[in-house]
Amino acid sequence: MAPVPADKVRAAVVGMMLSLREWAPQVAHRGGHAYVVLTTCRALLTLTTGRQSSKAQAARWARVRWPHLSPVLDAALEWRQAQAIRDETPLPMELTAQIAQLIGIACTQAEKAR
Repeated sequence: MAPVPADKVRAAVVGMMLSLREWAPQVAHRGGHAYVVLTTCRALLTLTTGRQSSKAQAARWARVRWPHLSPVLDAALEWRQAQAIRDETPLPMELTAQIAQLIGIACTQAEKAR
């Protein structure tokens, strides 16, 4: 398979992030929250550095860059390991706010990259 040009990867990431902003608030289960957080981290890393990585590596990168979001990043990694797909326990307000903040940071980067 031929490599995908960087501008096409960037355009796909921008579109995905702007789409994610629309549907992420409706996610009700922990597995979905983990997907949103970790996918957002990976998009942020790609938009910021031009590199691609695993979701776990991207979450660790984001944790260093935005340490105040560590609670939600750590929780997402934990939810992913636990495969918390059916857990619909409401998130604490702090984590809900941190997810929104993380998505906001990524969407700002995506809008700049358009």
